[in-house]
Amino acid sequence: MISDQASRLRLARVAAGFTQQTLAKRMNISLSTYRGWETPDGSEPNTLAKLIQLCQILDISIDWLLTGDKQYRITAQQKEAISNLVIAFDLPHSKKMQKSLQNNKSQYRSI
Repeated sequence: MISDQASRLRLARVAAGFTQQTLAKRMNISLSTYRGWETPDGSEPNTLAKLIQLCQILDISIDWLLTGDKQYRITAQQKEAISNLVIAFDLPHSKKMQKSLQNNKSQYRSI
């Protein structure tokens, strides 16, 4: 088991094929902010919305990222539940992110 959140985040980012720069840009945060997230004892996503967005983009479980427990990848059912929560709580995502959530939701229904 990977012992720290920064290492798990780096592993997930690399496995998903993102550079730090492309992931930071996709999340609309600075590169230095993102790099802090991958630094042991560094910063962490400062809002629930950013944490959810990060896990959705990387297609990973929030539990796994924060604790190392549970499964690494999230299931289609979990992804849909998270999307519904984001919409229900009207978290401050951009219009582009909301559209992405809706597209992901319909994509997984067809599987």
